[in-house]
Amino acid sequence: MIDGDILIIHYGEIGLKGKNQVDFLRCLQRNIQSALNRYLKDVSVKMHRGYYSVDIKNPDSETVNAVMGILSATPGISWFAMAKKTDRKSIEESVISVAKDEYVEGGAFVVRVNRSDKSYPKKSNELEKELGSVIINSTSWQNVSLKNADTTIYIDIYKENTCIYTKRYRGVGGIPVGSSEKVLSLLSGGIDSPVASFLIAKRGCGVDFIHFTATPMQHKEAIQYKVCELVKKLSQTTLRSTLYLVPYTHYQLATMENRVDYDLIVFRRFMIRVAETLAKQNNHKALVCGDNLAQVASQTLSNIISADKATDMSILRPLIGYDKNEIIDIAKKIGTYEISIEPYKDCCSIVSQNPKTKSNHNRLSEIENRLFENYQKIIDDSVNDSTVIRYENGSLCE
Repeated sequence: MIDGDILIIHYGEIGLKGKNQVDFLRCLQRNIQSALNRYLKDVSVKMHRGYYSVDIKNPDSETVNAVMGILSATPGISWFAMAKKTDRKSIEESVISVAKDEYVEGGAFVVRVNRSDKSYPKKSNELEKELGSVIINSTSWQNVSLKNADTTIYIDIYKENTCIYTKRYRGVGGIPVGSSEKVLSLLSGGIDSPVASFLIAKRGCGVDFIHFTATPMQHKEAIQYKVCELVKKLSQTTLRSTLYLVPYTHYQLATMENRVDYDLIVFRRFMIRVAETLAKQNNHKALVCGDNLAQVASQTLSNIISADKATDMSILRPLIGYDKNEIIDIAKKIGTYEISIEPYKDCCSIVSQNPKTKSNHNRLSEIENRLFENYQKIIDDSVNDSTVIRYENGSLCE
């Protein structure tokens, strides 16, 4: 990566939007500005036709790496680069300087020109050949490879800027967080639900989280919790997220002296109803979970249907048709996998070792009516005992 003085940031899917495109563009601009403010002071994200730019001055390597990490996790960004800005009269001089800095002994290079400003008098392929010759005549580079170059020197000619860089960094794509409505994600300590939350954030949703704990937790104790580390990591993508840690103590007390048939799905329906209550209190429009069809007992088709009938809210399941290895690959890519596989006792430990894989709503309703004298009070008491923790851009909000 060259020492640059400008960030250029490109979007992808937003470019396909119609009359409301400007709303998506402004949303992404705000998100980038908010994320960068943590590391870069007094910078402004400027919006141009087809891209954004951020002028920066002498950033240290630590800051650059932090900024690259932020941008790579921000939904809506297709790719970005740290570039050297130059004027059109100085393109050759600047290209020679970059080529010398990026020289690889015995290696091959290629020049790629993107002439976004069509008023520029030379066509892209003409300029590529011309600048390639300049590099060979003025530097130690002697080999050109159009397909297998060791170094690619990009020159983007915009109306506002001319930028030179040697590496493009991929973003996560999708659309910016905040361009869709808020959802509440049921977060376990496993691999799947963090990935589901990430994928729904890529579709523009603001994501908050609910997690069920064995006992009520104090804030100071809770922030050391594994699930909190997951939300902290995910907030690099979700930008601003609230985590609700809800104890299932009241549920356990209500069921401890009763043998519960279909205990797994009855407990799951309880969690969904608690999530529904919190969601309606906080203007979430849907619930999200990491269900993957037929992966475990609670995720058979009949049990998924029974879970859905516990609420009148929509439950979004981004992973429903994914292969487990596909989910693991995404988890590794977004940085949640290593956290998810840490030892952890989750709430499923309170259910039987041989859970039933088939259920129906009417049978489950009969069991719930027998078990819970005042079901809504158990739900409300659980919500009232919850601990609330907030994160923003990968950091805890004190």
